[in-house]
Parts: sequence; C-alpha cells; structure tokens
Amino acid sequence: MLGWTDIRMGSLFSPKEDDFNTAPIVDSLEPPLWQLKKNQQKWTNKLPQRPNPISTKSVIPAVIAATLFLFSLAMIYQWHTLASLTAVVTIIIIIFLSWCDKRVENVQKGNLLKKDLNILFDDKKMGFFLYLAIDGIMFAVLFATYFLYTPASIGPRPEQVFESKTVILSSIFLLTSSGTIALSERGLKKQNNKIFHTGFIMTTILALAFLSSTFHEFYNYWMKGFVIDLNVFLSSFFVLVGLHAAHVLFGLGWLLQLYIQLKMHKIPLVLYQEKQTILSYYWHFVDIVWVFIVLIVYLPYLG
Repeated sequence: MLGWTDIRMGSLFSPKEDDFNTAPIVDSLEPPLWQLKKNQQKWTNKLPQRPNPISTKSVIPAVIAATLFLFSLAMIYQWHTLASLTAVVTIIIIIFLSWCDKRVENVQKGNLLKKDLNILFDDKKMGFFLYLAIDGIMFAVLFATYFLYTPASIGPRPEQVFESKTVILSSIFLLTSSGTIALSERGLKKQNNKIFHTGFIMTTILALAFLSSTFHEFYNYWMKGFVIDLNVFLSSFFVLVGLHAAHVLFGLGWLLQLYIQLKMHKIPLVLYQEKQTILSYYWHFVDIVWVFIVLIVYLPYLG
C-alpha cells in the first residue's frame, strides 16, 4: 500500500507537461544510454535538437483563418472597406512570418545540422503541397462553375468578348516566366550570381507584363460594357481569371520580398534557397492553372 509520503513524492517527481518547443531527434531504436555504453562514451545533456517548424502556442494561424473568413464574407456581400482591411492585415501577417523565421538565428549560430534543415524542409514541402491541393480544388470548383454557366442564356457570349491577341501575349509572358524562375533557381544552386540575377530580373519583368496585359484586358472589357454583373458568364469569368491574376500578383510580391531579405542579409543563403524552391513550386502551379484557363475558358471560343 502506498502511504501519504509516497503519494506526495510521486506528485513531486511526476513528469510535467511539455509541448516540445524543440523536438529531440530519435535516430535509433536502441536507448541512448545503451548506445553510449557500447561506444564507451560519457552521458551528456547536450543532445542534438531541432526547432519545431510551427510554434504550438502561436495564435497567428487562427488570426489568419479569421481574417480570410472575414475577407470572403466581405467579398460576397460587397463590403469593400472590410474586404480591403482584412486583405491588408493578412498580407502584413504573412510578411511578418516570413521575416521572423525562427530558423534564421539557429542557422547563423550553427545550431542546425544539414540533416536538421532537410527534415524541416521536408515538413515545409509537405505542408505547402497540401495547400496547393486545396488551392487546386478551389480552382476546380471555379472551372466547373464557368463550364456550367458559359455561354449564358442572355447577354454577350464569349466569342463576342474575348480577343486572341491578349490571350496569346499573356500566355507568352507567364509561361516564359516558368523558365526564367527555373533559371534563377539553377543559378542560385550553382552560386552563379549572373545567372541568378538574370533569371530573377526576367521573372519580375514577365510577371509585370502578364499583370499589365490582364489589367488591360479587364479594362477593355469594362469600357465596352462587359462588366462582372452583366450575366453569369462574365461573373464566372472575372472571378476565375481575376483570382488567377491575384495569385500571380501575390507570387511577384513573394519573390521581391524574399530578394530584399537576401540583400539586407536578413536571411542566410541556405534558407533563401529553400524559400526560393517553395516559391518555384507555387509559380509552376499558377502557370499550370493558366494553361487550363486557356484550354477551358478561352480556346473553345476564339475564332
């Protein structure tokens, strides 16, 4: 039977709650003490550690989810002030997270091994691919909506609206940028500044050219009276193509702010390479979506 003293001692030495802010690396099924004994080594408390990619105590993911929900609600009911405010807040939070990467200090101090960085990078890639899958589902729903409501029973038809010249120019600009961002990434891996900067500058110029072409296309339609609420075809078209243009704009902002971090020495080269790789995945995804837009939205109605 346990006495009162045993119970008190048990509560005194019971393990405390630990959220594993830094996760210990377990690389063997054998207990660490047994490994040390076999190798005739002494015990040390300085076991290799790696930082958790996402803080378990952070409220930032919940804040981003809330602002995105409010943004969606505001867009549905056309509360433009609230939509603008929540969009700005979300972008500021994302930039803040990018500039406050917890790994930067650990890399600068040499606390992270190469295999630790690879583990963290694999975690990031898995999370990002999940995001791309969700984004792909959203675009699939918009494609289905466009397909169902085009052409509309009343109002202008697609062949009366679309211009082949604009579609061809936009496609050249955006699809070429996939090659230039790959060139930039290749120069970065080879530590060739000339190739890296050439790819970076060309990607920026091509992205701006694509956005200018899309803006000109929308403005042209608006001047001709082809506005978003004229019929269901134009509504689905502007939402789908406009959302894609917003993705390109976001990608361009992502590209530029990462480059600024690198030039201001706010991020080590090894982490910049990881972030550039993730960005390239996003950029290629956006380009693939554009190919589907050309094939499904424009091509069937271009003469």
